[in-house]
Order: sequence, then structure tokens, then C-alpha cells
Amino acid sequence: MSVEDLRFKRLVKELSFLKSDLEYHSAEHAARRVVFYEDLEDFMKKSEFQYSEQRTMKNMKDVYKPKEKSMVVEKETDISKQNKEMYRKIAKKTHPDLHSDSDKTNMFKRAVKAMEQGDWYTLYELSEALGIQIGEHSPMHLEWLKMEIERSRAIIKGITTTFEWIYSEPNANKQLVLTNYCNITCNKK
Repeated sequence: MSVEDLRFKRLVKELSFLKSDLEYHSAEHAARRVVFYEDLEDFMKKSEFQYSEQRTMKNMKDVYKPKEKSMVVEKETDISKQNKEMYRKIAKKTHPDLHSDSDKTNMFKRAVKAMEQGDWYTLYELSEALGIQIGEHSPMHLEWLKMEIERSRAIIKGITTTFEWIYSEPNANKQLVLTNYCNITCNKK
């Protein structure tokens, strides 16, 4: 196996781990948000703060959409060609019109979503699971994998620095976290 192939394999495995880690952090964040916003509502009833959508929109950012470096791509890149090829092969094996298996139907739905989002990794992962032969990778694949790894890390870091996450940490000063959140997102009554 060439060094290039080994690099590709390493990046795919690293991204696989990060996707799993991101799935965990997203689920944990959703649970922590519920607790945070319930407690925030009680806190605001007893304080001088009043919710301000304008201040919230101005001062808060969506941690699930980090700033991304853009890759200069041509109209029909190696990745988009491979996406179409993988998608077609996945559809042949999983399309609901051809199969009644619910697992395959779910795979098909994931493939449709991945195709819409240009998510090469999910198509690659589904192809591997279905035993579909995947074409050669190019230097552009390596760059895309690196960018996706960087993006996944940025989202995880963003999640763990949210008020909701910090609020639910052991030994967190909950009163201070709520006050700081309100100072940024609320108006005083």
C-alpha cells in the first residue's frame, strides 16, 4: 500500500471517530440545552432580565455552522463525480421501490441527504457497508477529508464552549453562567 493510500485510510478513520464524537456531543448538547433553558426561564422570572431576540441574534452564533475555509473546486470535481457514482450504486441496492427492508430504506434516505449536502464521507461509509467498490481517491479527496476533520473539531469545540454545556458541568457556578448569559442576550427590565 502506498504512503498516499495509507494517508487516505488514516484520514478516513480519523473522520469516522470525529463523526461519532460529534454525534455524542450533539446528543449531549441537546439534553443540556433542555436543562439550561428550563433553569434560565426560572432565573429570568426572578431577575431584572428580559429576553431580547435582537441581542441574542447579534451576540450568539450557531456553533453547528463554523466558519469554513473554502476549497477551490471546478464544476465537476473528482469528488462530485464519485459522489454521483456512489449514490447510483447505493440507490440500486437500497431504493425503497426495489426493497422492503427498513434498514436499506434508512440507508437510502441517508444517501439522499448526503447527496444533497455533498457529503462524500457518508456516501463512502454507506458504500463500504454495502460492499460497493469505490473508485480511486485523488489529492482533492485528501484535502476534503482534512477540511471535514477540521470542521468537525470546530463544531465539537464550539459545543463544549456553549453556555448550555458549561452550565451542566460538575462544579459549574450556575448562577454566574445564567447571569453572564443574560448580560449578553437580555435587556434589563
